[in-house]
Amino acid sequence: MKSAIAILTLGALAAPAYSGGFVAATAPVEQHTVNVPTQEANWTANYVGAILGYGTTNRQSAAGEDSREGFTGSLLIGHMRDFGQWVGAVEVTAAPGQNAEVGGLELKWAVAARVKGGFKFGADSRWLGFATIGAGRGKVESVGTGASRYTNGYLYGAGVEYLLNDRFSVGAELTRLEKTGDGDADATGVGLTAAYRF
Repeated sequence: MKSAIAILTLGALAAPAYSGGFVAATAPVEQHTVNVPTQEANWTANYVGAILGYGTTNRQSAAGEDSREGFTGSLLIGHMRDFGQWVGAVEVTAAPGQNAEVGGLELKWAVAARVKGGFKFGADSRWLGFATIGAGRGKVESVGTGASRYTNGYLYGAGVEYLLNDRFSVGAELTRLEKTGDGDADATGVGLTAAYRF
């Protein structure tokens, strides 16, 4: 009898431990990270814009060397093509009505055509480093006499551009214009660019 009571007592004490039933062990849940590839920027577009800069112009003549410096501005239009890692462009710039005087000559207007080539960089390829080369032509007028003539030169330079979004880009460049004729002027300048793409 005492043995029976002892067994019942042990069973009653043990009952709360099993009242919830059998609990199976839960395996840990593995978490997988999905890597979404970054979409690279596409630089292909037509564009129009402007260049605002500061430069120095030098002219060597029989009277000696004359140098002037100041702000410059020009308009631009072009087409850019994305070839993957590399980008190419053709561009025309125009500087109407500058009337910048150097060495007794006044620049009435200037136009230039150039090609640009560069490579994309950055996490999403929104940066573009480029080099450029081209040729320019302008009309100059002698101060006081009003006599005018045309002057030619070739230009080269380098710069960087950033694609803000599908429509707008900004950049900076350093360019050099070399004269091709006697009495013409050389020019060096830095400029900030802004373009609308379409």
